[in-house]
Amino acid sequence: MMYVREPAYGPARSLSDSDAEENLAVAAESNLQLAARNPYDGLQPSDAAHWAAQGILSDLTDRGGLEEFGNFEDSAREEIVASLATIIRLALNRPQ
Repeated sequence: MMYVREPAYGPARSLSDSDAEENLAVAAESNLQLAARNPYDGLQPSDAAHWAAQGILSDLTDRGGLEEFGNFEDSAREEIVASLATIIRLALNRPQ
């Protein structure tokens, strides 16, 4: 079970696993769409792994305390996305 904090004035409430999974899927889709409009590395994704990496970074840069992700030079951003995309590709092609 996952717990979600309501706005500052509300109590925490529990979500069923299916509700939590649905909320995560909605957030992931939103991050992919944000990445499509404003890619972290400024590049069009070369494949799904590249787009996923951009979506992950869209999520991370929107979190408090991780603002430093927005301060990297373009070349560093490209390297970060390429590294994440490579990890995603390897994970997807590796048997579990």
